[in-house]
Amino acid sequence: MRRLVLLAGVSSLSLLAGGCMVGPNYVRPAVEQPTGFKSQPGDEAGAPIPSDWWRLYAEPELERLITSAQVSNQTLRQAVARVDEARALARVAGSYLYPTVSLDPSYSRTRYSGTRASTISGKQVARGVDVSNWTIPLDLSYEIDVWGRVRRSLEAARATAAATADDVGVVRLTVETDVAQYYYTIRALDAQIQILKDTVTAYEEQVRLLSVQLRTGLVSGIVVSQAQAQLKATQAQLSNTARARADTEHALAVLCGRAAPSFTVASNPLQEASPPVVPAGLPAQLLTRRPDVAEAEKNVAAANAQIGVATAEFYPRFMLTASAGFNSLNADMLFSWQSRVAQILPSISIPIFQGGRLGANL
Repeated sequence: MRRLVLLAGVSSLSLLAGGCMVGPNYVRPAVEQPTGFKSQPGDEAGAPIPSDWWRLYAEPELERLITSAQVSNQTLRQAVARVDEARALARVAGSYLYPTVSLDPSYSRTRYSGTRASTISGKQVARGVDVSNWTIPLDLSYEIDVWGRVRRSLEAARATAAATADDVGVVRLTVETDVAQYYYTIRALDAQIQILKDTVTAYEEQVRLLSVQLRTGLVSGIVVSQAQAQLKATQAQLSNTARARADTEHALAVLCGRAAPSFTVASNPLQEASPPVVPAGLPAQLLTRRPDVAEAEKNVAAANAQIGVATAEFYPRFMLTASAGFNSLNADMLFSWQSRVAQILPSISIPIFQGGRLGANL
């Protein structure tokens, strides 16, 4: 009868645990949409910009560099590794929904003294005794999740894993954007270098002609000195621009996961061109496609679930520990029916005083 009462109590707690979770459920915040805009909206919504947005520029070299960065960038690899870690932690959190079962066989052999006192008569025993003890227990421990603490922990871990996955999108977009910016910076510097080289050539010719005129007395030495100063200033500017291009190329090599000495970008001066047209009339809902916005929302959901975890700490925690197996002094009798042992130990942990820790966590 007592076993039936115990089983009924455990079953009732298990059923109760399936439907009760303290703490608020996450609800996406409502964002107020403006009723009007300062500028005239487009006639019709354009198509969303594709994820491979760099193809809009029709630059094969840019596509090659971004593809290389997507494969070899170390920061992006670290972000992917963090996703694997977060998903593993979510699986760990989910494992606490199930009982922990372990098999812990043991053997001990004890030698009792021959001069010890008898536990029955109190007199000295006649001789020493060797006692062997064989045990094969199957142990089980399980937290009955009455208040949803474990389920809220799993909810938070899953939201964190989803946010970490969105962070990969943030890192990827940042890397792709940086590659494009460095690439076009190099091309702009190539155009400046080309202009400066042409200017240096023109100034050199000017200095040559003025030197001839100086010898014939057509110009003064001051005019020649001014022309030479212009030439040297332009040559210095050309040297600085070439150095800036080399530094930018090295930074681009790091983004692409390449060694700087073996990485080069061919000179290709940027010609005057208009950037791709961004489709007009894109709906505000497309903001949620931004990986940083999606990541922020997942982090809010994870923090919301942690409120439930912290709230559940104020309530009693129900634990169920059980053990069943065989125990015998003789190995040949270990698996006999008479050697069976079993134990069940329900327990409740009730927080009384935590020094304000529970309230601070909440």
